[in-house]
Amino acid sequence: MPLVDDGDIIRALGFVTLNAAYLEEAIEACVDLLAVQDLAPPRRIERLPISEQTAYMKRRLAAYGVLPDELAHMPASLDAIDGLFRERNDFIHGRIYGNLEGLPDRLLRGRGRAPDREITSAELISLANDFIAFIPGLNAASMFALPRVFARGYAAP
Repeated sequence: MPLVDDGDIIRALGFVTLNAAYLEEAIEACVDLLAVQDLAPPRRIERLPISEQTAYMKRRLAAYGVLPDELAHMPASLDAIDGLFRERNDFIHGRIYGNLEGLPDRLLRGRGRAPDREITSAELISLANDFIAFIPGLNAASMFALPRVFARGYAAP
């Protein structure tokens, strides 16, 4: 069931943070499985930023060549997930200023030279829902699809 916007920008930011963490957990579970099958996995991969973990997943999945149907969507999903985390980082590393004297809420960027902009709780709720949407697919991959592929002897170099 998707989250519903109640107008509370701080609660919405909390939902983004919480659901991004759940998605990170699902990514890490897939990375762990792929690393076990890798003859030379990256050292301390669990400590790498999530963007490097998704890049590792993409490289390992590409090494398998044509993926079975149940994993064929995974590379495109990982590209979309990378975009979600970049968007999340804008909110987490930026500063949100509330609607003082009736003015709209504003996001002041913490990094780079991107311009400040208006922000709404609906935008954050939408992002949180986007994170939620990817969790079941990655959980299914780590619990079922990847183990099934490895059990069939589907090997990557």
